[in-house]
Amino acid sequence: MVKVSFYNKKVILKGHAMHGDYGQDIVCSAISSISQYTAEFLKKEKLGSYKKKNGYLKIEYSNDELSLKIIEHMKEAMISIEKDYPGNVKVEVKNK
Repeated sequence: MVKVSFYNKKVILKGHAMHGDYGQDIVCSAISSISQYTAEFLKKEKLGSYKKKNGYLKIEYSNDELSLKIIEHMKEAMISIEKDYPGNVKVEVKNK
């Protein structure tokens, strides 16, 4: 299972979706695409940074309007995936 935790100024993703075979896992693909796009966007715009290794991604971001907007879109996308695949994704929002 992938655990996606949203905190103030950071997002941490841990684990593997385990929905399908390696290279065929659509849940993993969706989560990876969204999170890596977000991380690269924030880095390119000098609004954040990230660290990743196998099964782990930590995104840190600034508290400006654009960063907050893209993180909010990422959160909505992850929650949508969680609704469709509750056995593979768990989203926690800890910055309410």
